[in-house]
Amino acid sequence: MILFAHPPNRRTQLASLPEISILLISDRRMSSLHRRFLNKTGSTDVITFDHGEIFISVETAREHARQFRTSTLCEIQLYWSAKNGRGPAKNSRRGQGGPRGRLSWIA
Repeated sequence: MILFAHPPNRRTQLASLPEISILLISDRRMSSLHRRFLNKTGSTDVITFDHGEIFISVETAREHARQFRTSTLCEIQLYWSAKNGRGPAKNSRRGQGGPRGRLSWIA
């Protein structure tokens, strides 16, 4: 589930940054970040930091892709779009364009 701290169609602070980093990580790594920074147990689909880092769990994106009959790439683009304040509205499964920024895979 994607949770918004802002209206879904409003541009966020991330949209004004010159660069963002999108880091594709495992559920295990996501659980660790979730516990460390949000004091919550278990994994989540995406965690965003105001200074331009978006962490996306590839395993969760893959599971959501199966559940919503779309591609893993579409899910990853959806997470980025929602967090960046661009692209599809909340709960939309139609990716619009690709992310701007740097993609990295961290196990």
